[in-house]
Amino acid sequence: MSKFDSLYIAAKEKLLAAKNIAMVTHINPDGDCTGAALAVRKLLLALGKDADIYNEQGFPSFMEFLRGDAVFNRYTQEDGVEYDLTVFIDCGNIDRAGKVAWVCEKSDFIINIDHHSTNPMFGDINIVDSTASASGLLIYDFFKACGVEITLEVANFLYVAIMMDTGNFSYSNTDKRTHDVAGDLLELGVDPSVLTQKILRSTTYNKLKLTAMAIDTLHMYCDGKIAVIHASKAMYNATGTDSSDSEGFVGMIRDIKDVGFAVFLRDTTDGKLVKVSIRSNLDVDVSKIAAEYNGGGHYSAAGCSIEGKIPDVEEIIVKRLSEEL
Repeated sequence: MSKFDSLYIAAKEKLLAAKNIAMVTHINPDGDCTGAALAVRKLLLALGKDADIYNEQGFPSFMEFLRGDAVFNRYTQEDGVEYDLTVFIDCGNIDRAGKVAWVCEKSDFIINIDHHSTNPMFGDINIVDSTASASGLLIYDFFKACGVEITLEVANFLYVAIMMDTGNFSYSNTDKRTHDVAGDLLELGVDPSVLTQKILRSTTYNKLKLTAMAIDTLHMYCDGKIAVIHASKAMYNATGTDSSDSEGFVGMIRDIKDVGFAVFLRDTTDGKLVKVSIRSNLDVDVSKIAAEYNGGGHYSAAGCSIEGKIPDVEEIIVKRLSEEL
């Protein structure tokens, strides 16, 4: 039994009473927020409801094989729609919704489901558990609390969510609870070899070109303790890729021997705003560092956005991280 069961039941009652529901996932969608959102949509359908799903970048290409008939709207401006209720999935704060944050302002009630320690509890119902390795775990509990069957399709969504946010069950957030839920999903028929092959062991020529260009930007600082790479809008354009194709880049340089901090800088705005992803191999809470720049995340994995051009932002972040060494 989950400690949030009473909140799940309250959320279920609000969903049943709502006539017009929206769902929002965070910018640069990853496997966790996407898999969790796909699962929540199936939960809603089982309850006789549906939702308009919003994400600034739309549906991530690396999960296309799981999309089915789900539509992720990219409307970045208010279109006059108002909602009885909006469900935020895996958003550490409202700003993580990016340009679709307007949905929040057009909603009468917010359910906030998340696992980031820096979440400010912005919902009317907050199901926020920073001990959960992935939001997918919380959605698993949501199904259980509501007494809704987890089908094989939903099990695949949830397994991908958990797999991606635990680095294929290799990060320090992978605990017994993670393995227990993953084991239950395997019993429902999930084939981890198929999902791993499609998501983690499959790439495209264009993504390989982007990877090569990004690696070529590698800078090492503080005697190799800080590693930084970047991808610019020009690089994405030159390779025919988008931000979803740079998923995992920061983890790639995190694995360099003796690196304490890994940083990936992504700019798709031609020098206006840089997205910063930080990973730590040290006993340092990088979510607190990201929070200094209005970001957030987890103890060893966090992010933020800083206005400016990549070289300037790189200097800012390296200087701040060097203070922790």
